[in-house]
Amino acid sequence: MSNNNTVLSINNLSVNFKVNESKIFANNNISLKLNKGEILGIVGESGSGKTVLCKSVIKLLSTPPAEYIEGQIIYNNKDILSLSDSDLREIRKNEIAMIFQNPMSSFNPVRTVGSQIIENLYYKNKLTRIEIKNLCLDLLTKVEIPNPELRYNEYPHQWSGGMLQRAAIAMAIRNSPKILLADEPTTALDVTIQSQILALLLNIQKKNNMSMIFISHDLAVVSQVCDRIAVMYAGKLLEIAKTKDLFNNPKHPYTRGLLEAIPRIGKETKKLKTIPGDLPNMSEKQTNCIFRSRCQRPSLDCKEGSIEMGLIEIYPEHWVDQCCVNCG
Repeated sequence: MSNNNTVLSINNLSVNFKVNESKIFANNNISLKLNKGEILGIVGESGSGKTVLCKSVIKLLSTPPAEYIEGQIIYNNKDILSLSDSDLREIRKNEIAMIFQNPMSSFNPVRTVGSQIIENLYYKNKLTRIEIKNLCLDLLTKVEIPNPELRYNEYPHQWSGGMLQRAAIAMAIRNSPKILLADEPTTALDVTIQSQILALLLNIQKKNNMSMIFISHDLAVVSQVCDRIAVMYAGKLLEIAKTKDLFNNPKHPYTRGLLEAIPRIGKETKKLKTIPGDLPNMSEKQTNCIFRSRCQRPSLDCKEGSIEMGLIEIYPEHWVDQCCVNCG
């Protein structure tokens, strides 16, 4: 699933969390690629392992309790999981940046917003304090913060959630990263602000030709933003396809369930469709189809566990778990 256009390659990544005497299998044999200038969406229910995967890309998980069991994350021909702390810091500062889920908890409450945005600019190009402040004001202007000169010296509690998310974007793009990891960047915002933030992110991504991983549980949002979508469930990837192909021809029953649950204006229905059941116990290693207990119409082979699990390419650039191709 890789080519010469690939900027990031995740190969057979498995991540566990050790909790007391048990283990949580958060990511299981994940393989993904990210291409130059591409926006890759990762969707799935809460608890599917999306954030764990995103944080693993720049090795942000604390070890312990996290354990990188196997796999590689290749960037610039180097395995991120094997790099030293100093090399990782350089990548996080200049190459791969991340926007976290909740802007309200992404900032230190006792420091001004401006001081946090310029935090690591002092180590770049030996700029003066005035030059760095001007860079910060320019960043605030780019993310459409009104009155940046006044806002520069304010504290996080003086900003709204939408403004803090813009500041978080400014922090992420301050060193012009090649890859941006956006972990549900609009979840904590109301619909109007959400639309503004999405438009801002897309504008910045196109101007800088950045690659982006956009994580969400909202398929309606990723349909507007992403070039390709990977569907994640219980720590595994179940389907990967171009956005148009995934919406027009979903092959996995879980993907179809997610699409059917999207509210549609004007559609006459008494009740929104749901996917019955819950995620499986993540502390138990799954040897059969992980979606079998929730599948509405499992095939006989799926019920008997006679087909191996794993992604296969059923159409060009359309991958699906081979166990579930014939379900539903």
